[in-house]
Amino acid sequence: MIRQTLLSLVILCVCYFSYAQDSSTFDANRFADISETESTLDASTITSRMIEGLGFRYYWATEGLTPDDLKFKPVEGGRSNLETLKHIYGLTNYLVGFFGMTPSWENDFDELKPLREATLLNFQKLEKQVKSIPQNELMSYRKDDITIWQMINGPIADAIYHTGQIVLLRRMSGNPLPKGVNLMMGTKN
Repeated sequence: MIRQTLLSLVILCVCYFSYAQDSSTFDANRFADISETESTLDASTITSRMIEGLGFRYYWATEGLTPDDLKFKPVEGGRSNLETLKHIYGLTNYLVGFFGMTPSWENDFDELKPLREATLLNFQKLEKQVKSIPQNELMSYRKDDITIWQMINGPIADAIYHTGQIVLLRRMSGNPLPKGVNLMMGTKN
């Protein structure tokens, strides 16, 4: 009986972590270039593009951060880059949950690579999910009393704002954004 229970628990954990991370579809460089655009303009493609733009900005804002950059905070009592990155990750988890997927809620990251990959994976999940929702459904999409409009005003805009903070803080710590990033075109030369 105990052996069957333990085996069931192990199988359940493996299935959960496989589903929660969905790493089989993870492309670490998905947001390095977003120059390709959709052929239609509607609520789903615009919302998806906002997530792609955020993913692009986050990708390059976090590319090449050093341990010193992660510890940097401009004033005592302010957030460090690492704390800000964890906050952005929490915002992406909230969005993932809003769109009906399972968020991981992992927040004990002390290193950039796993935190960055988990956040980029969430952006990929969000982009794919939003594109799959028909425009008429997205316009009226809600979870509990929260609408898509509030998601745009809240966590999406907040994540964009905080990604800009990462860019500023890395400049202040002496490690500016990599050269050649073109925010208008969604490319890096």
